[in-house]
Amino acid sequence: MVWNTLQQGLAAWRQEKPAAQAPGDPTAVPGSEAPKEHFLLPRPAHRWEDSRPAHGLILERYARDLGPQARPSEDPAGRWNLDHAWFTREEARAWLPADPQSGQRVSMPTASLQRLLRFSLVDNVRGQTLPFGVAEIVRAKLEIEVVRRAGDRVFLRMTGHSLCLSDGSWHQGDNLWQPRRQDPHALEATLLGSAEFDLGSGTFRSLEWVALARRAGRAGVNGRARDAGAGRLGFYLRLAAADGNVAPAFIALYDQPWVAMPTSGRELRR
Repeated sequence: MVWNTLQQGLAAWRQEKPAAQAPGDPTAVPGSEAPKEHFLLPRPAHRWEDSRPAHGLILERYARDLGPQARPSEDPAGRWNLDHAWFTREEARAWLPADPQSGQRVSMPTASLQRLLRFSLVDNVRGQTLPFGVAEIVRAKLEIEVVRRAGDRVFLRMTGHSLCLSDGSWHQGDNLWQPRRQDPHALEATLLGSAEFDLGSGTFRSLEWVALARRAGRAGVNGRARDAGAGRLGFYLRLAAADGNVAPAFIALYDQPWVAMPTSGRELRR
């Protein structure tokens, strides 16, 4: 029956004049003489992507399950997930010494490192997870070394280790992320990365990070109800495409002045 209906519709379409086959104006109201601009599609009052920092550091973050040899899982149920991380231009510049020279080493500023650990190194491979709270960061270290400098071009190496441990308690206020149940979970990661920074433009020309991690427990609806035991995860972070404009999953918890928050709970749910 469905096939016959499709065939009938196609036959009727072929009998129409070309003008009738042209796509209609989605903003027009049939039978109205009013100007088109009076019927423009509504734009929500609040959009998270509007807070994307201009000329900032925009990262893509991929996560996936790994097998016992730290290779991509061959399990047919194995999955991967994509998220983003945002930093302002000023935050990214603070990752380097004021006058970078070969051999210098600095630690990533606390605010930037906590943002990475709380919101990016999380187990959302199979579904939506929960972020870690500041109080749940047990160990956090990411060292940035200036490998060499060529004029305004600075080449960096990044190494680090982290451990986040949650007993399931919620430490991040009354908001839409607050879970209905307590689920203990943990994630320990070793990080390695390289990057090239342009002092002239104040931006990264390239950046790549990998992290090997061990996770345990479940959190939220992240698909670990039957797989809460210890397992391996892999993370990969890189510069996002220039036209990428998808807001990070946990942007509402960034607690930064450059993130515009909605003025009502209804807007927050959009």
